[in-house]
Amino acid sequence: MPNAAGHDRHGMPPVPFPPTTGLDVLPAYVCFTSGSTGEPKTVFISHASLLNHALDTRHRFGLQAHDRVLQFAAPAFDVALEETLPALLAGAPLVQPAPVQTGTWTLLSRL
Repeated sequence: MPNAAGHDRHGMPPVPFPPTTGLDVLPAYVCFTSGSTGEPKTVFISHASLLNHALDTRHRFGLQAHDRVLQFAAPAFDVALEETLPALLAGAPLVQPAPVQTGTWTLLSRL
């Protein structure tokens, strides 16, 4: 909920989202989840939702082209988009660890 200055609860100003075109409601990708019910279900993620989330994440973290982002999640897992898309929108490079490395501290030391 925005405050009187239009900032969110974290004190961040609003993100200017691009205008919609009608095509942005089409699915960008589909994932399957069991949610809390245990029953498999299909979830469609629209282009607009994905773009808005990526823009907001880039804004909240203040990502810029000189930053580096560790791609920690496996690319096959949809949460990897939360690491990848904001970085690409900011022009920041993704750091992809070598598959033989293990352990968080080993990966963080590469940054």
